[in-house]
Amino acid sequence: MACVIGGHRSPIPTSLARWAMALCFALLPIISEAQTYPAKPIRFVVPFPTGGALDIVARIMSPRLSELLGQPILVDNKPGAAGTMGANETARAAADGYTIFIGEPGGVTIAPSLRKDLPYDPMKDLAPITTIATIPMVFIAHPSIGVKNLSELVLRERGKKEPLNFGTPGAGSVQHLTGEQLRLATGLTLAHIPYKGGALAINDLLGGQLPLLVLTMPTIINHIKSGKIQGLAILSRTRHAAFPDMQTVGEAGYAGFEQGIWMGIFAPGATPRPIIARLHTEIVKTLESKDVKERLEGGGNEIRTMSPEEFAAFIKADIARWTKVVKEAAITGN
Repeated sequence: MACVIGGHRSPIPTSLARWAMALCFALLPIISEAQTYPAKPIRFVVPFPTGGALDIVARIMSPRLSELLGQPILVDNKPGAAGTMGANETARAAADGYTIFIGEPGGVTIAPSLRKDLPYDPMKDLAPITTIATIPMVFIAHPSIGVKNLSELVLRERGKKEPLNFGTPGAGSVQHLTGEQLRLATGLTLAHIPYKGGALAINDLLGGQLPLLVLTMPTIINHIKSGKIQGLAILSRTRHAAFPDMQTVGEAGYAGFEQGIWMGIFAPGATPRPIIARLHTEIVKTLESKDVKERLEGGGNEIRTMSPEEFAAFIKADIARWTKVVKEAAITGN
């Protein structure tokens, strides 16, 4: 076997030639698979029940993504354990591009610091494709609580021994840890009530069984606008265009407090890079399409994409950040 260098044929050592041929043969199935991908429907795992923020986003994206990939996208809700059940479902799936997962901090970057028995390693068993968006969170209340904002709540309740219950989509979720950060910052006596998803928590808040809730903007934006829910504070650095009169936590006297949720798409860890690249391209196109962009941004999401490499670095940094929060708030898992 020989190669051409500068117009001259240069022999390649036999051992190197054999290695090169073996590598080519090993890559042929991957190249062939990538060229024909996708050839069947793709399962889109959502780690929370229907009606939650991630479910809403997945269902907005799926029709357009299906058009671009030429195959049906089947949303599959796998709720439980603050997003870790859906993440584990994906980590264990065949790494062939036919299972993708919409993740957020709870099941990807918070769980490693809370669960000693976590059955997957997010850095190895999940392949980042791209971030989708960041979404602000809101501290909300049933109107019967009788206050208009966080400042009024702190003025009335701080120092009281009887705790106020606050709900979240689950123990170990980013909403749970954010509520604990609020407790530490404000001095409020709060007791966490975990639910198996945001939609279930909203039902109890609307029914008056739950006084407070930490949740994402898209899941409750219409309830706040209708007056059925009282927005106490937005957990962002600045006010939100949808609610210009809602104060930030900083404006309530707690400077530097800022918390939101990122959303991103993953595949099983060993998924071939050409398939990851194809999914990244079509997901970004989906997010850039007019209808999807308008619906996501209209629901309070801020679209943000990354390359797979940028997303991987982001995940590593976010794991370190949440490990610090868990330690400071003395939150224990198992």
